[in-house]
Amino acid sequence: MTPDEWAKWTDHHATLFDLRSEDDLAMFAKWRPLLAGFSLADMTEASNWIAANAASKYRTQHAELLIRRVTFRRADQTRKRREQEDREREGPDCGFCHGVGLVIGVPHPRAVSDGVWTPPYYTCAVTCRCRRGADRHERFTAEATQSNGRCPLPMSLDYYEAIVPEWGQLVQDRENRRKDQDAANETAATADRRAGPLDLTAVKRRIADRMAADRAAMRQEAERLKQARDEMAAMQENATIPFPTR
Repeated sequence: MTPDEWAKWTDHHATLFDLRSEDDLAMFAKWRPLLAGFSLADMTEASNWIAANAASKYRTQHAELLIRRVTFRRADQTRKRREQEDREREGPDCGFCHGVGLVIGVPHPRAVSDGVWTPPYYTCAVTCRCRRGADRHERFTAEATQSNGRCPLPMSLDYYEAIVPEWGQLVQDRENRRKDQDAANETAATADRRAGPLDLTAVKRRIADRMAADRAAMRQEAERLKQARDEMAAMQENATIPFPTR
């Protein structure tokens, strides 16, 4: 900022937070080496943001908050500009990542066994093979390398497909099952609305009646078997065994 712009911003910030004492003027003078490199528009927006969000009531935190707000806003503007440039350069969104650069919600390799995606259906994200995905992969790789092992290395879609080649069908099958489950739940909900909740007391009574009937049938079967055994024993006891003849 020029001297006039610096004076304009300090007056704006001082008006917002009622900073008019001699100590406040000395504070602004110490802030200048830290903040004068930013634009008047950036600093004005940052001051307004601190005031609107009641970010801090202590002067000691204002300089840091101003720098963080300007830095964040610049990074966000740069990101949005690059995304817009990417969209204009690449045309329609990628069919895999829809312009995000990440293919999200694919089956986690450790959750796939013999071509089956097993419950609880863990997922992961991999970098896409489009240009935006390549940019993300390069950035994630650099961050992982600099983190000394704290951040994992990213997995690309090409590498992932070598491990889980059937991932597309697995995702589609999972989605179909979810739709079937939703349809079944909706049908059951309709029945609940029309017929009301189940009478669990009647259900318990029917179960008790069924169990009693089963026990009675088992007793009858046991008695029948016992009677058959008794009859067989009587027949064997009364049977005449002829003596052998020459």
